[in-house]
Amino acid sequence: SESDTGDRIGGRGDLGGSLRHRFLRSTEEKRRAVLVAVLWLLVTFVMSSNLFTYVGFVVADRVLYLPSFGYCLLAVQVMASMSEELARRFTTHAKAKRTKGGGAKGTKKKEAKVKQEAEVGGGDSSGSESGAADAAAATAESARVLERSLFMGMVLAFVFGYTVKQQLQNRRWATAVEIWGQSYRVNPGSCINGGEFGMSLTNAARPKEAVPVLWEAHERELTKLFYTSTIREAENPDIARWQRMTSLLSTRFKLVTAMANAGYCDEAEPLVDEGLALIDPQFAAIERFVATEQYSEFGSSGQKAAGSLTDQKTYYLISKSRCQRDVASMDFYAQQAINLRPGMVYAQSYYESVQGLVQSARQSGVHPSQVVISFIEPTDGSQAIDRAFSIRPMPNGMSGGMQNGMPYGV
Repeated sequence: SESDTGDRIGGRGDLGGSLRHRFLRSTEEKRRAVLVAVLWLLVTFVMSSNLFTYVGFVVADRVLYLPSFGYCLLAVQVMASMSEELARRFTTHAKAKRTKGGGAKGTKKKEAKVKQEAEVGGGDSSGSESGAADAAAATAESARVLERSLFMGMVLAFVFGYTVKQQLQNRRWATAVEIWGQSYRVNPGSCINGGEFGMSLTNAARPKEAVPVLWEAHERELTKLFYTSTIREAENPDIARWQRMTSLLSTRFKLVTAMANAGYCDEAEPLVDEGLALIDPQFAAIERFVATEQYSEFGSSGQKAAGSLTDQKTYYLISKSRCQRDVASMDFYAQQAINLRPGMVYAQSYYESVQGLVQSARQSGVHPSQVVISFIEPTDGSQAIDRAFSIRPMPNGMSGGMQNGMPYGV
């Protein structure tokens, strides 16, 4: 009837309005989702961006966890929008292709069929309208199925891609050389990557490869003016100088360690002596700093600087010991290092190894000063040099004491 037809048309109109309202609401929700994702990505990262407080780095795993959640939200929204747009275009294209494929002949047949149904039904056109509505609903449903399929396909591809990337990254992180080597190749100008990559090469018995990397890092650091814990400490010239010196000495220690392991002790010793000559005057400067009014404000920083410089002096004494040509001289500097920092594990380990050489020499009836050390190239193809020991005779008329400021004899 006419009233039924009107109800159907009114119902379809209400459904269309509802769908339009849902579309508008969906679009608004999409905008809000994108805004939330972008804000989460930026706001959580800005705290470690050095804009409001100095943190000393920009990109690190520990500061990317929260921003990565915003990235995931944004990625999901992008994939959802892409799948919706692709499904809409595909459905529109398929509908246009079907209409074009039917041609004028198909259109005339449809018109004749509609006319015949109208005559049989007494002029009621509700059946044709219902059929058209059902066809539209079927098209919309197929579009939704296609959209869900495309979305799931994108999600699976996204997860698969990052799974492959994770496996590749795990291989790069298998050893310290791999991870720091990758970081160094990505950012060779970093104030951290060069030193860590060079030290990992040294620990992996590849000191000859480490020397040029560490030398470049040391030269770069000499030309930069940074390495203070906070901006307030940078305003104090004494604190800034001590912290900068500690950082420079640390990088140089890595360099001279690699040089000593590679057999370049003649080149390393002047660098060690210069470092030791720079450290001692700073302790007197720190003592003078303690007596000033600034100590109440920067006292903890001054104590930290004194402790760091003491550690560096211990390291340099060990480096000095490693480059000596006889066991007694090695023991002389090892004793100084352990006396300076008796609780340092590195100093204890090195001191015990030197004491092992001293005890072996004495058990053989030879004074440690007679045990001469020479550096020889390894025969197994490795880069770390080998140490060879030989015995030299005791000089006539000398049974012990000091010679040129060094222990000799007993």
